[in-house]
Amino acid sequence: MKKQSQSLIQLIMILALLILLFAACTPTTNSVPGTMSPSNSPAISESSEESGPTVPAESVEPVEKFTGVWQYAYGDRNIAQIQVYNETENGFDFHLFVVEYDEEGKITQGGFSTYAQKDSDGKASYSAGEKESSNKLQHVEGTLVINNGYLQITYNNLQLLPYDQQKQTQLSTSFKKVSADQTKQVMYKLPFFTREIIGFTSDLTIEKADTLFGPVVDVEMVPETGGRIDVTMKRKYADTVVSFYYPEGAGKSYSFCSIEITRPDFSFIRGIKVGDSLESAIAKFPDEKNESKTGDNGKIQTLYGKAVYTEVAGYIWYDENGLKNIWYSDGGLIFKLEFDTTDHVSKMLLTSPID
Repeated sequence: MKKQSQSLIQLIMILALLILLFAACTPTTNSVPGTMSPSNSPAISESSEESGPTVPAESVEPVEKFTGVWQYAYGDRNIAQIQVYNETENGFDFHLFVVEYDEEGKITQGGFSTYAQKDSDGKASYSAGEKESSNKLQHVEGTLVINNGYLQITYNNLQLLPYDQQKQTQLSTSFKKVSADQTKQVMYKLPFFTREIIGFTSDLTIEKADTLFGPVVDVEMVPETGGRIDVTMKRKYADTVVSFYYPEGAGKSYSFCSIEITRPDFSFIRGIKVGDSLESAIAKFPDEKNESKTGDNGKIQTLYGKAVYTEVAGYIWYDENGLKNIWYSDGGLIFKLEFDTTDHVSKMLLTSPID
């Protein structure tokens, strides 16, 4: 009897052990064979389960902008240059300058300033006429596009006054971009400055002058005898004098004549200010050092072009006392710098050729 009881107990223990082993091997609804249980799994957000593995974003090549200075140099010292600015997603403004020297050093100028409208194909379309070219152009239209790092321009129906038909077909069509650190240097190689004037326009009005330089200290009316000017009005401010004139027979319709500035905080061409040295002023325009001659009123050192009134030229004039003036003319306006005894700018003048 005792032995039977022991056998029964052993049998019950074996059955209990089998039940435990069977329960351990049976999967539950919260576990997946071959995986960790939820309590030991790393946290995974819903977004990561739905989106799947992270895929690197597709790289997009940046669109090269037109903004900057593009240039083509040819011959001995001839330059064609395009300056692009005010660029938006719709278009941009640009200047085209052409500078050619003849055998005597005289400069032939050309070019225009206008707006280009961007197209969906990456090109930009433009047109220009006499108004945009200071009377050097009758008409031109075309496109601009950047191709393999070059700015390419087309000229359709081109009527550019300084050129004959043969030269028109030789105008530069491909321009290389100038690096940012060389931009100012190549721009200073151009003898044209009228389109660079900042702070006011060359068609400055009396009302605008009073706003910019006022209050008015004095107004002087100077009658002219002979010539095309009837009366010149000089409006004097604290450190600026602006002159206006009205042509004979035109009534009192005043036009801008000239401006004289002695204030040291004002610059309207190439950053030149009162107080700048002679050397720094010369460095901001071409310097060909073509010739030096002595006339009745002193010595003239030509910097570029031919030292003739209203011609495209730059020259230093030394008076009998040794004081220096620099005269720059781009065929549109005359920019004059007067220097003191220490060779620093004491006055800046911008003058219409009619003055």
